[in-house]
Amino acid sequence: MNKRFLALAVAAAAVVAIAAAAVLLMNGGEKHTDPSHTIVSGDKVAVDYIGTYYAYYGEANCAVFDTSIQSVAEDESAFKSCDYSKRPAYSPLEFEVDDGKLLKKFNDAVVGHKAGDVVRTYLTAEEGYVAPVESGTLSVSGNSLSRSYYTTSSVFSSLYGDVKLVPNVPAELTTTGGWPGIATLYEDGMVTLLLTPVAGESYKAFDNGKTTAYYVVTAVEDDSITFDIDIRNPVYVDGKSIQMVKLDMVKKADYITGIDGSSLQYKTGGERYNQPLYFEIRIVSVNA
Repeated sequence: MNKRFLALAVAAAAVVAIAAAAVLLMNGGEKHTDPSHTIVSGDKVAVDYIGTYYAYYGEANCAVFDTSIQSVAEDESAFKSCDYSKRPAYSPLEFEVDDGKLLKKFNDAVVGHKAGDVVRTYLTAEEGYVAPVESGTLSVSGNSLSRSYYTTSSVFSSLYGDVKLVPNVPAELTTTGGWPGIATLYEDGMVTLLLTPVAGESYKAFDNGKTTAYYVVTAVEDDSITFDIDIRNPVYVDGKSIQMVKLDMVKKADYITGIDGSSLQYKTGGERYNQPLYFEIRIVSVNA
């Protein structure tokens, strides 16, 4: 090899090395392709995960509330929580470690691990999704509910898209909470909803394949309904706590979290808020 060719080759290699270094700097630092690399702050990570209540995925009484894994989402034997909903598409969650965008303990769980590892982490209610919620107790018997409600046509359509309303023509429907009712659209765009249960009848309010709940109507007045709540086959997860039962009370949803004799413990505001969480995290790639 002549000296001139060798000099050109060395110069070309230097240019390539400088360009590669520049690319790495623009990407935020060293790019790890070594499968033994352990995750540190600033790494870009892709993970699949399964979020559950009550226990880790695969353990007794667990209920999936969110997952990035399509096979889990479509597995009918994988029990789902009250507010679980399928996604239009599934892919790993990508994030930069310590960028502050995720739950801190979820973020911290991947640090020190590497691609291919499976990590489990538990979050207390205070470490999870925190929000102001109402909590209290309901009685099994003697509850009351208004019969008449008013809302806009847009809100009504978001809840009952399959019910096509014609102005001033009453339409029968079953509410999201299981109540029979009649909805009427008026010229001003407002919708009235009148609940029409019959005293002595029971109406299914909840069914997740394990537990069912019924409203047992004891009296119907012009402006109110009196009813009992009959929860059948509740799944106890510890002591008096149960897998949550969602009762749609028309204007709000009550999540029954426990049963103590004739009292039902509940919370409002959303299923996942102020709730202990379990995550199984599968690390797909690091800085890929």
